[in-house]
Amino acid sequence: MPVNYFPHGPGPKMRFIAVRRKTAGNPFPQRIPTFGAMQATLRLLLSSALFIFLFSSLSAQDSVAYYPNGTKKFERHFNEKGKKILTWYDGTGKKVRVSLFLTDDLVSDSLFDNGKLVSTGFRNKGEVYGHWTYYHTNGTVALKGDYRFYRNLHIMGDTTAHLQSLTVKTGVWRSYDDKGRITRKEIYRHGYLRKYFIYDTNGKSTTTERFRKCRSGNCPVKKAED
Repeated sequence: MPVNYFPHGPGPKMRFIAVRRKTAGNPFPQRIPTFGAMQATLRLLLSSALFIFLFSSLSAQDSVAYYPNGTKKFERHFNEKGKKILTWYDGTGKKVRVSLFLTDDLVSDSLFDNGKLVSTGFRNKGEVYGHWTYYHTNGTVALKGDYRFYRNLHIMGDTTAHLQSLTVKTGVWRSYDDKGRITRKEIYRHGYLRKYFIYDTNGKSTTTERFRKCRSGNCPVKKAED
């Protein structure tokens, strides 16, 4: 019995031809795309790529938003690496925050008060995260340390204890005066203050106190004065 190579009849709209494959497991004709079908597929892929490029280009454009009184609310622009930067302003036009989006969740923040830098650090999903630095009004460092998120932190209450997920201080935190001299050092563990040092103007430790975890949170266990 002869093979019908044009089962649907010839015509300009035909895009496939049937070819007999001589294989034992495939007794039926397979449909193989013609050159015209491959051209149509290529045009579809190119148009899709062009749409994606144009959409990404439009979404990456710089933009500005304004308050109802006409003052600037925020600016959006992108750095040389394509990272989004948002600069926020208060109702008087003074800068209050600059946010660099390292990822969708991780943001590097710089906060301002009356146009002066007051703190820098990171936020992960809106929560403070990692290293933060706080500044005096003259621009010198006032306080610096790290935050850490605990999914199940053991919280001591007045009568009971429970688990809670929250962000707390961790490690060493240092405080400085407006001349850059260290005044205090605190050591945290799982959100609880474990030890602190107080320094004089010469940088010498004058007071040291240790703490242990107790029902009220921190209880002193040792105090020594040099």
